[in-house]
Amino acid sequence: MAIRATLLSPTGRVIDLERALTARPGQEQRLELPFSINERGKWQASVTCTDAATGTLLCASAPTSFVVPPLLRARVAVPWYRGRIFSKMHLSEVEIECEVALREFAPGMRLVVVPSQDTPGRLAGQAAVTDRVITVKLPCADLPEGRYELEVGLLDQKSEMLARVKGLSIQKLPPAETEIWFGRDNNMLINGTPHFPTGFYSLDSRGMMQSAADGGYTLFHTYASSRYTRLDPATTDWDWQAYFDTGAAAGMRCFSGFGIRGDDTEDFWPKLLAGEKPEAERIMTAFIERYRNHPGLGAWYVYDEPELHGRTVEEMAWAYDLVDRLDPCHPKVVCQVGWTDDRYVDSLDVLMPDPYPIRATNSRPLRFVSRAVAEARRTVSDEKPVWPVLQWYAYEGGRFPTPTEMRCMAFLAVAAGAKGLTWYSFYHGYKTDAAHWPDMQAIGRELRGVEDVVLAPEAQIRLETDPAEPPVEMLIKRGATGLHVVLVNYSDQPLQGLRLSFPVDVTSARDRLSGETYPLTGNTLHLDLEAYQPMVLDVAVDP
Repeated sequence: MAIRATLLSPTGRVIDLERALTARPGQEQRLELPFSINERGKWQASVTCTDAATGTLLCASAPTSFVVPPLLRARVAVPWYRGRIFSKMHLSEVEIECEVALREFAPGMRLVVVPSQDTPGRLAGQAAVTDRVITVKLPCADLPEGRYELEVGLLDQKSEMLARVKGLSIQKLPPAETEIWFGRDNNMLINGTPHFPTGFYSLDSRGMMQSAADGGYTLFHTYASSRYTRLDPATTDWDWQAYFDTGAAAGMRCFSGFGIRGDDTEDFWPKLLAGEKPEAERIMTAFIERYRNHPGLGAWYVYDEPELHGRTVEEMAWAYDLVDRLDPCHPKVVCQVGWTDDRYVDSLDVLMPDPYPIRATNSRPLRFVSRAVAEARRTVSDEKPVWPVLQWYAYEGGRFPTPTEMRCMAFLAVAAGAKGLTWYSFYHGYKTDAAHWPDMQAIGRELRGVEDVVLAPEAQIRLETDPAEPPVEMLIKRGATGLHVVLVNYSDQPLQGLRLSFPVDVTSARDRLSGETYPLTGNTLHLDLEAYQPMVLDVAVDP
């Protein structure tokens, strides 16, 4: 027999490697076919086995691929959020994280960060290469406001350039009353204070904002902000000043549209991008400028389900750039029903998937929520926050979720790593399901009561469970004096006799939601969970 491996290099070069093989039926052999890798990027490979005497194809492998990383990769690690330095960060150093794809590092090899051509020479630094990942720190305490383009060079001991990365951007922003950004952990920070945002779509009623705030919620929204025709003070029937003022007085912030849904004409978007909708652009610009400094603003809602409405990547980039150019101090959020679609990732700061499991027909299990959050996190490579939109809504011919189901959905989102969440929607829910408003408030207060858990760093440990694969979502966080375990039974059946075994010495475990303390045998915790029951366990660890 003859074994042939065919390799296709990143530049399209074909390499054929062949080796004769003698083997008995059922025998396994390991073959090594050495070759030199002299190109970086994605390689493709396939293997065929032929009869050496006749040339008859006996079998063939499915094509596979592997990636040889570039010699140098670099990105801005601090400040994480789009490379923006806010005044309330009080930042003294910019950090550039560099990854060098070498197995050995020669003495004298170094990384140098310098301003790109035509950029003021204010940011610069260097570091010796002693490991694969190196952080280069650049002093920035006295950096003037403005945008700075940087490039990173990898130099050998003779100062010859081995590799270069261009296009790193840093922007020092002028001070603003409200400055909202995200850390590398995807936590939202409002003027430097971490926050877990929760709220409602379609909270149109100013009279109910305080009631929502009493339930621990901090975000509100109205679809009246979707179309520019309702934003002009000269013609609108909506009192925008009172709407923002009322929310701010209740301690809430709006994720507001800015009219980008247009006017329902088929040629709105082509004309807008061609500069042929000056009145629409004027009204949207004026609205953004009017409310960008309002204490009741939390984020700009760029678009609602753009993939269903046929928005292109270019159109979404235009919308993002319009509002971001006028207000870089508030994040821009996008709701996607196709949360695995990564086309719009560059045109959003927060991805909001909207998994609604309770349907008129073909309902999904509640775990649909946590799976959607996990998939959305993969879509943004876990480099941007995910705030799911949860269901307080009934499809035509269907039903509303029960309070037990909604509570389960909320904590499934938390267990899957959501950094915020909203409900769709106050309008539908309160109009038709108002009897459960006290339950929604109770859920909101529970969520607010675990804000520190949501914001805490993940603990890099694994728990052994018995049974081995229980119907639970679980997230383990590291607290100041122990661990937090978010545990949710996503089954509609009770779960009896669940045992969690910790790899560290634990002394007690208390469920923050119920107040109940659970027994330990050594480092093993014994639990019984009702159908759809969440727990947030505060676990004390023996120091």
